[in-house]
Amino acid sequence: MHLKRRFLEMFGMPHCVGAIDCTHIAIIAPSEPAYRECVYVNRKGYHSINVQMACDADLFIINICARYPGSSHDSFIWRHSMLRDLFKDGHLPLGQHGWLLGDSGYPLEPWLLTPILGEEASPEEDLYNKIHVLARGAIEKCFGVLKSRFRCLLRHRVLHYSPTTAASIINACAVLHNICKLYGLPDPPEAVEAEHQDDEDEEGVTPHYENGAALMAKGSASRQYVVHFLSRAS
Repeated sequence: MHLKRRFLEMFGMPHCVGAIDCTHIAIIAPSEPAYRECVYVNRKGYHSINVQMACDADLFIINICARYPGSSHDSFIWRHSMLRDLFKDGHLPLGQHGWLLGDSGYPLEPWLLTPILGEEASPEEDLYNKIHVLARGAIEKCFGVLKSRFRCLLRHRVLHYSPTTAASIINACAVLHNICKLYGLPDPPEAVEAEHQDDEDEEGVTPHYENGAALMAKGSASRQYVVHFLSRAS
């Protein structure tokens, strides 16, 4: 209940348990035969791991997946993630019933709410989009704090390790980030904000996934519930 309460208190978003997105962590070109070098080249032309993270309203990282190469689409990572399986199978983290917030690069699902696209949105839908952006901004801020605290994750630093070792470093940084938050260490004074802009090109790309129409219909119903909730609360 704590996760949902914090999103409701801070942003007015009901039944939200987290915000989700991906960010690219630069690595050197893999040279070992076990790795296909070309799949680590992302849309910006450099080698990376595309890391999916979800965080709560207080910027604690509640889930991380750092196993996919830079060419992987955000929606592909989500579709094959253990986190999605937990939601899909009803085994929600911490026993929470609710949904995550993702950008338009993600599919609309019952447990993952995305923005409402289109120029003819109603005033109620505009309000939903505005609050969605504010609440989803938690993950962008989390990326900034994480990379400012552990500057080896910055794009220009580049992790000079194999993808497997780089993933272990990224996971360790996420754990240490949570420990810092738990013990009340102040966030770095200069949080990195511009870095994540490089990762936003995938927004608006319509992903293809199994049972897409049925899941989208259920997701649309969940989203409309939030639209009505926010319009009544305003």
